[in-house]
Amino acid sequence: MKQIVEDFDEMKDPGGTKREKFIKLAEARTDKINDMIRKLGNLSNEYFYEYTDKDINRIFYTIEKELNSAHSKFMKEKETEDGKFKIIE
Repeated sequence: MKQIVEDFDEMKDPGGTKREKFIKLAEARTDKINDMIRKLGNLSNEYFYEYTDKDINRIFYTIEKELNSAHSKFMKEKETEDGKFKIIE
Protein backbone atom coordinates (compact mmCIF):
# COMPACT_ATOMS: atom_id res chain seq x y z
CA MET A 1 0.00 0.00 0.00
CA LYS A 2 2.86 2.37 0.83
CA GLN A 3 4.34 1.85 -2.67
CA ILE A 4 1.02 2.78 -4.27
CA VAL A 5 0.94 6.03 -2.31
CA GLU A 6 4.54 6.82 -3.28
CA ASP A 7 3.82 6.04 -6.95
CA PHE A 8 0.77 8.28 -6.85
CA ASP A 9 2.75 11.13 -5.27
CA GLU A 10 5.38 10.83 -7.99
CA MET A 11 2.73 10.89 -10.74
CA LYS A 12 1.37 14.11 -9.26
CA ASP A 13 4.81 15.74 -9.20
CA PRO A 14 7.25 13.74 -11.37
CA GLY A 15 9.62 16.59 -12.17
CA GLY A 16 10.10 18.26 -8.82
CA THR A 17 8.54 21.53 -7.78
CA LYS A 18 6.41 23.60 -10.13
CA ARG A 19 9.34 26.01 -10.43
CA GLU A 20 11.79 23.23 -11.30
CA LYS A 21 9.40 21.83 -13.91
CA PHE A 22 8.90 25.30 -15.40
CA ILE A 23 12.63 25.94 -15.64
CA LYS A 24 13.32 22.53 -17.20
CA LEU A 25 10.59 22.86 -19.81
CA ALA A 26 11.17 26.58 -20.51
CA GLU A 27 14.88 26.04 -21.14
CA ALA A 28 14.29 23.04 -23.40
CA ARG A 29 11.51 24.71 -25.39
CA THR A 30 13.42 27.99 -25.73
CA ASP A 31 16.48 26.13 -27.01
CA LYS A 32 14.27 24.29 -29.51
CA ILE A 33 12.68 27.54 -30.71
CA ASN A 34 16.07 29.24 -31.06
CA ASP A 35 17.36 26.28 -33.06
CA MET A 36 14.38 26.45 -35.40
CA ILE A 37 14.84 30.22 -35.85
CA ARG A 38 18.48 29.64 -36.83
CA LYS A 39 17.33 27.00 -39.32
CA LEU A 40 14.78 29.43 -40.71
CA GLY A 41 17.57 31.97 -41.14
CA ASN A 42 19.45 29.42 -43.24
CA LEU A 43 16.71 29.78 -45.86
CA SER A 44 18.03 33.28 -46.60
CA ASN A 45 20.82 31.80 -48.75
CA GLU A 46 19.77 32.95 -52.22
CA TYR A 47 22.16 30.50 -53.84
CA PHE A 48 19.90 27.64 -52.75
CA TYR A 49 16.49 29.30 -52.28
CA GLU A 50 14.22 31.77 -54.04
CA TYR A 51 11.78 33.93 -52.10
CA THR A 52 10.04 37.29 -52.23
CA ASP A 53 9.72 40.08 -49.70
CA LYS A 54 6.07 39.11 -49.43
CA ASP A 55 7.08 35.56 -48.43
CA ILE A 56 9.42 36.87 -45.75
CA ASN A 57 6.85 39.34 -44.41
CA ARG A 58 4.25 36.54 -44.12
CA ILE A 59 6.69 34.28 -42.27
CA PHE A 60 7.74 36.91 -39.75
CA TYR A 61 4.23 38.29 -39.31
CA THR A 62 3.05 34.80 -38.39
CA ILE A 63 5.95 34.21 -35.98
CA GLU A 64 5.52 37.61 -34.32
CA LYS A 65 1.77 37.08 -33.97
CA GLU A 66 2.30 33.72 -32.25
CA LEU A 67 5.07 35.12 -30.07
CA ASN A 68 2.86 38.02 -28.95
CA SER A 69 0.05 35.57 -28.17
CA ALA A 70 2.33 33.42 -26.02
CA HIS A 71 3.75 36.50 -24.30
CA SER A 72 0.29 37.82 -23.44
CA LYS A 73 -0.52 34.56 -21.64
CA PHE A 74 2.24 35.39 -19.15
CA MET A 75 1.04 38.93 -18.57
CA LYS A 76 -1.40 38.89 -15.69
CA GLU A 77 -3.90 41.69 -15.63
CA LYS A 78 -6.56 42.19 -13.02
CA GLU A 79 -9.04 44.81 -11.97
CA THR A 80 -8.76 45.93 -8.37
CA GLU A 81 -11.76 46.10 -6.07
CA ASP A 82 -12.13 49.81 -6.86
CA GLY A 83 -12.39 48.94 -10.57
CA LYS A 84 -9.01 50.38 -11.53
CA PHE A 85 -6.61 48.52 -13.73
CA LYS A 86 -3.54 47.03 -12.04
CA ILE A 87 -0.88 44.65 -13.25
CA ILE A 88 -0.30 41.98 -10.63
CA GLU A 89 3.32 41.93 -9.53
